[in-house]
Amino acid sequence: MTLDYLNKDRTNRPADPNKFDIYRRQFGDAAATNFSALVNAKIPADQTRPVSIFWRVNYAIPTLCLVAGADSNLNVIEIYPNGFDPRITSHIFDPSISAGMQQNSANGMSTSTTLLV
Repeated sequence: MTLDYLNKDRTNRPADPNKFDIYRRQFGDAAATNFSALVNAKIPADQTRPVSIFWRVNYAIPTLCLVAGADSNLNVIEIYPNGFDPRITSHIFDPSISAGMQQNSANGMSTSTTLLV
């Protein structure tokens, strides 16, 4: 079993007024908060057929700043004359689980069947 937690703040570019005359354009890397859990187990169902389970869940909250300046073709100058620079925040929940059964034969060969959801 593994648990992971990451909290990373956004970074700011240096406040160089010659380069960043609009404050919101100085954002660098996005911020992110992430939590992950992982379980990987093999359980003996009987002597020749172990069952394996792999479960993972990931929950992330990234925050970023999209830059579409006044001279960008992504901007509508009539509405945003100085550019459109939204801050985007999302919540991402990403679970998965797989389970399988392995069949061991007398000659040393094994086969497995897995279901992924």
